[in-house]
Amino acid sequence: MKAGLFAMSWLNFRRTTVVLLAFTLLASLAVILSDVYSRVVDLRSSPRDNTQWVILQAQSEYLRVRHATSSGHAELKTLFDVYYARLSLLETAPSLAAIRSDKAVSSDLRKLLDLRDQIAQLVDEGPARHEANRNRISNLLEESQLYLRPFLQSSIARFAKNSDEERLQLAQSMLLAGLLSTLLVVALIATVIFLRQRTKEGLRRERLLHESKEWLKTVIHSSLDATAVLDSEGSIMEWNPSAQMLFGISREDAIGRKLFEMIMPAEEYAEKYAGILTLIRTPEKKMFGRRFEIEAVDSKGDTFPAELSLGFAPDLEMPVNVVHMRDLTDHKNALAALAEAAKRSEAANQAKANFLAVMSHEMRTPLNGVIGTLDLLAGSPMSAEQRKLVAMALLAGEQLLAQINDVLDFSKMEASGVELEAEPLDIGELVSSVIDILTAFRAENGNIITGVVSPMLTQRRQGDSQRLRQILLNLGSNAMKFTEAGDISIHADVTQSGHVRFEVSDTGIGIPEDKKAMLFREFSVLDSSLSRSSGGTGLGLAICKRLVESMGGQIGVDSQSGSGSTFWFEVPLPEARLMTEDNHPAAHESEVSGGLRVLLVEDNRTNQFVAQRMLENMGCLVQVANNGSEALDALLPDTFDVVLMDISMPVMDGLEAIARIRALDTPVRSLPVIAMTANAVAGDRERFLHAGFSGYVSKPVRQNTLAQALSSSAPHATASQSVEPGLASQKFPLTLDLAAFASLASELGPDILRDAVAAFHADIERHLGLLRKAVADEDTAAATKATHAIAGVSSTLGAIALSDIASSMEVALKSQSVAARDIDVESLAAQQGLLKVVLRDQVSALEAA
Repeated sequence: MKAGLFAMSWLNFRRTTVVLLAFTLLASLAVILSDVYSRVVDLRSSPRDNTQWVILQAQSEYLRVRHATSSGHAELKTLFDVYYARLSLLETAPSLAAIRSDKAVSSDLRKLLDLRDQIAQLVDEGPARHEANRNRISNLLEESQLYLRPFLQSSIARFAKNSDEERLQLAQSMLLAGLLSTLLVVALIATVIFLRQRTKEGLRRERLLHESKEWLKTVIHSSLDATAVLDSEGSIMEWNPSAQMLFGISREDAIGRKLFEMIMPAEEYAEKYAGILTLIRTPEKKMFGRRFEIEAVDSKGDTFPAELSLGFAPDLEMPVNVVHMRDLTDHKNALAALAEAAKRSEAANQAKANFLAVMSHEMRTPLNGVIGTLDLLAGSPMSAEQRKLVAMALLAGEQLLAQINDVLDFSKMEASGVELEAEPLDIGELVSSVIDILTAFRAENGNIITGVVSPMLTQRRQGDSQRLRQILLNLGSNAMKFTEAGDISIHADVTQSGHVRFEVSDTGIGIPEDKKAMLFREFSVLDSSLSRSSGGTGLGLAICKRLVESMGGQIGVDSQSGSGSTFWFEVPLPEARLMTEDNHPAAHESEVSGGLRVLLVEDNRTNQFVAQRMLENMGCLVQVANNGSEALDALLPDTFDVVLMDISMPVMDGLEAIARIRALDTPVRSLPVIAMTANAVAGDRERFLHAGFSGYVSKPVRQNTLAQALSSSAPHATASQSVEPGLASQKFPLTLDLAAFASLASELGPDILRDAVAAFHADIERHLGLLRKAVADEDTAAATKATHAIAGVSSTLGAIALSDIASSMEVALKSQSVAARDIDVESLAAQQGLLKVVLRDQVSALEAA
């Protein structure tokens, strides 16, 4: 619009300039031609010739008077009068004004006039004095001769000069007239050309305008949307076939009618009439293209939702509005169907979550009885063969539990995504720890596992060490499963993009090309025979893929059937910033007493038996309730120190029971209550803690895990734990999972175990230092990372007390139930100090054995 106005203004300016220039040239040419004409006429006129004759005739008249001095008075007087008149003419004639302007001419003329006047006085004395004055007159005439000749010469010269100047001026005027004539001709030619171009442009614009109108008409008539063209009053100028079909009104009936009055219910049109008219008459650019929804009515009186968009064309001969209309009935029905589908999908997801929760509970409940019973059996006197059988049964139970955990881990990823930590990690230590764990896995396969870390990875990196270890262990475990008496290697290097690339290679059976696409899918295995021989849920690689992608990396495999496989993944792990750690004094040892009074709320008889025996082995005093209702009846002030409560129970479940306990107005309301449940899907722990439970233990429950939960929830009345035979003979506090530690010791050997314990203490001290700094800075995020790291490192070695305390702190920090400044770092330090003593004695006992 602005560009068009500017072009129009520029065109008018050029047109006005050309016209003014033409008029100026014509006026100038007229003036110059007039001057030329006057000069030519002047040059051709007789006065100019008479002027020259008058000048020359003065000489003749003078000579006649001088010759008549010897004649009589009458003849002299007659001739002198002519001479007198001639000089008077020279003095007064206008044509001689230019000559008289010359100083020399003017001076000579004055002298001649003075002498003339003297002679005139003598002549006028009459005949009587003629003879007496003759000589005087002759002398005066003789003297006049001295001035007359120079006067005549100067006059003729001046006359000639003036004539030359006039001819020169005439020539210049004629030259300028010719130049102006040429310019005028050029201007006229340019004007003709310009007018011709304008004519052609006008014809072209007229043709384009006609084509545009035809094109617009074609577009409007072929549009799938109902389209109407309106004038500034909202009357219909054009009505396309789609509009006829939508509203059931023919083009002939629609033309000339008010659009909005025709398609809107009367009451709605009356309400919005002023706004519609304003919008049509003075459209705003911000309204162009915007969509409006109205309730429309067709010719039958049926209403339906319609969508409108408004356009405005101001550059046409008559500005018009273009309105596009669309029936939204199908669209709204589709949205309603989509919302219903989303609701059904959400219900399906909820049903899946409920199914996982139920299946988790139903699988973990019997598994709790099996593993719990085996755990109790492992603590009783047995022969070496019996101990081996129990260990094998526990291993099988742990493998089954791992399968269940894979399913739950995958469901958690689907529900809430992957939560990653960012902490300094050593790639070399990470690979070494994975190799140490894998070395003891399926030792009967006879595989040799090695690791190579690039020298470029000596600098610590920032990442989630637990998740990386989980991926490498999963890939390494797969390599061990499908390789017999072969070589397995873990390689870490830096790519050109700066990412860290891990490769797990084996010399096993390889993967057929047509099976590669199945590898990273959930619940997919290569074939049923492999799934039966090697086990697995088919979720391991799917979990690895999700973890790698959540880190911003990619994962893949290179393999050929019969030639081994190389699983690789690349993840961005930036170099870690150097952090200064303060030296902290060693934590002091603490004494823990037994005799804990426990109310066990459990409906399953097997789980009751296992949990009661575990608690009694710890020196606890146990009372059993079959459901939440019985538990409420049994709870009296100062009767119990802690409550262990199942969640899924008949009559009254654990969630209702904890709500009623926390609502009591007696001291019982603050009693520690630990959730002991087989529900372990994503978010269960947080949900139970938010409901009011003091702690959380997932089934199957191990004796050490249960002891640590009691220790964390009732720190002033902590039970003692019996020691597995074959380790140190004394009883240790609930600090270390002795069975897990013994298994790890047998896998690593004394020398590696001693190094592993030393590295463990160094890591814990480092993370404690980071936690102290986070508490001092009131940095909740850093405190959460530190507690998470302590929990992870501790669980690897079996330090269950330290791990559970750190995990409880992590949960509290994430749920924002406590702030960073409220974290009791010294409780972790004290547990670490106690753990040093326990680990020292355990290592010494193993070395002595």
